Formats: sequence, C-alpha cells, structure tokens
Amino acid sequence: MQHIDEHHSGQEIQIRPGDMFELCLSENRTTGFRWGLDCDGSPSCTLIEDRFEPSSRLPGAAGIHRWQFQAARVGQGHIELSSRRPWESQGAAARTFVVRIRVEA
Repeated sequence: MQHIDEHHSGQEIQIRPGDMFELCLSENRTTGFRWGLDCDGSPSCTLIEDRFEPSSRLPGAAGIHRWQFQAARVGQGHIELSSRRPWESQGAAARTFVVRIRVEA
C-alpha cells in the first residue's frame, strides 16, 4: 500500500486500478482544528476508511488522521482536504492539502 503524507501536497500520484493507498495527516483535535474531506478523488478513487488515531492517551495529545482509498477505475481525480474549526466554516482554511490522482491501466 502506498503512503501519502503532507509532503505530497500539490503533487500527482500514479496508481493502477484496484491499488490501495493511505493518506496520513497530523491533527490535534483538542485545538478544534480538524481535517475535512472536500473532494474524495471520485470517480477514479473510492474512500474505504476514515479514522483518527491519537498518539497517546494524554489529554491534548495530537494524532494522525488516516484515510484509505482504492483506485476504482482508469482516469483522473483529486483529493482535497482543509483543516479548520467547525464553527469557523466561512473564510480560508488554516491548512489545505491537495493531491492529484492518475489511475492508469
């Protein structure tokens, strides 16, 4: 499984139909900032799993937000996420992440 992180933002990844990949971004939910999936890569990709894993049980600990995708069909798409507080839905996001996906046979 291919792993994608913050360093891949703005890049393009190439995969084959049926391949899976995981996107991992750091997140500290206690600050109120959470990653939201704005564009899920469809129709070329399908979101399989979306989960948050805290780095420890200590209050205020950050963690990793993980999304697993599977290449569904040949074509292009993109995945776009934004980090913001839910009560601040208007205006620019604190952070953004975008990756282009190319599914080739």
